[in-house]
Amino acid sequence: MILGHAGRIDFSTVAGLLRKHRNFYVDVSSLIGRDPGSRSFQLRQLLELTKSWAGSTGQVLLGSDFPLYSQDTTLAVIDELVELVGDAPAGSTPLTVEDVVAVRDRNAATFLSDLGILPGPGSG
Repeated sequence: MILGHAGRIDFSTVAGLLRKHRNFYVDVSSLIGRDPGSRSFQLRQLLELTKSWAGSTGQVLLGSDFPLYSQDTTLAVIDELVELVGDAPAGSTPLTVEDVVAVRDRNAATFLSDLGILPGPGSG
């Protein structure tokens, strides 16, 4: 099951579901703040709670909510978060740059590969 918009706002409940159910996934569509100075706040909150409660961000999938938000906008917000996490003081967040990059670049492909829809990594 994939929960669109990551359950929108109630991220602690979502993180608990991700911890309890390994076949439960969320996407990050529409998690873009309106204030240019905090566009990645909701995404960061989701990923930090998920990493803390579920131990991984592997069940968080890329989604853009197109046409409301373009893929470019969503990717730009994820890239902003990559930069924020990379610049954060050690120990100030449970996230690593790799956690955020995986949401952007790999988690959806891994999900589709696990379902047999896409070839797995390393299969020519």
